[in-house]
Amino acid sequence: MGCDIHLYIEKKKKGKWVMAQGVVADEDGNLNVPYPDLKYTGRNYELFGFLAGVRNPENQYFETKGFPKNASKEVKNIFKSWGRDAHTPSYLTLAELKEVDWKDRMIKVSGMKQKDQLKKLKKTLKTKNPDYNLLYDYCQWTNQEDYESFEVSIPISFYFKDFYRDVVDKISMYDWRCEKEEIRIVFWFDN
Repeated sequence: MGCDIHLYIEKKKKGKWVMAQGVVADEDGNLNVPYPDLKYTGRNYELFGFLAGVRNPENQYFETKGFPKNASKEVKNIFKSWGRDAHTPSYLTLAELKEVDWKDRMIKVSGMKQKDQLKKLKKTLKTKNPDYNLLYDYCQWTNQEDYESFEVSIPISFYFKDFYRDVVDKISMYDWRCEKEEIRIVFWFDN
């Protein structure tokens, strides 16, 4: 069963948190952010672990805070609509996201890879400019004889590049007319 992240942007306006994305109601009255306004829809379990310990607690960086009591009414309603399927809610300000050393921080990635491909990956990791794309394809388990287990350290700037580009960069570029501590992402996960 897969796990996905649900991520929304809020900003502080006149002392209250408000939704910073457009929302529309579907035919059942449920609120949703239109697809073009969604900031991140990827499924990266290493990232989920980094943000909240979901699916990979070994790489957890941020403490999970729970759902914010002062969330905007729209985000509260969307969260409530998920019922028991929503888990591990949390939130992070842009300031907290910007404090991360995105360039040099490493995470451990493990799995199984074909032996000849693993040899190429290990070789490039020893060079000055490693080709991290050689990490792919890998799996978590197989009984195929030509596969071998591995664990390597990869910079989060590579492994989380889509999240950084779609969330941190885009939120940083927009003029929200507030401080970095007054713009945040609120997120949770489903199964």
